[in-house]
Amino acid sequence: MRALILILLVGFFMVQRIVPYHDMAGTITTLSDLKNDPMPHREAQVELHTETVTAIVYDSNTIYKVGDQVLLQQDPQFSELYSVTDFVRTHSL
Repeated sequence: MRALILILLVGFFMVQRIVPYHDMAGTITTLSDLKNDPMPHREAQVELHTETVTAIVYDSNTIYKVGDQVLLQQDPQFSELYSVTDFVRTHSL
């Protein structure tokens, strides 16, 4: 029993923040009002580690707000086009 508790404690303190594509994780600093052209979406300013970019937040059941840690996806054809894909999740679901 003690060994199991020790393993769990060591694992808890050794777990690092797991973020896929670490450079594509950032914090929403501003969020626009809903726009309806061509699809319902908002525009967010997201502060990455090295820069601040504008990202599209498509209208969905997920509600993002200023201060949320999010993951971005970069469009493969247009390098300056980003979209918010999910929250940064640092703990198991």
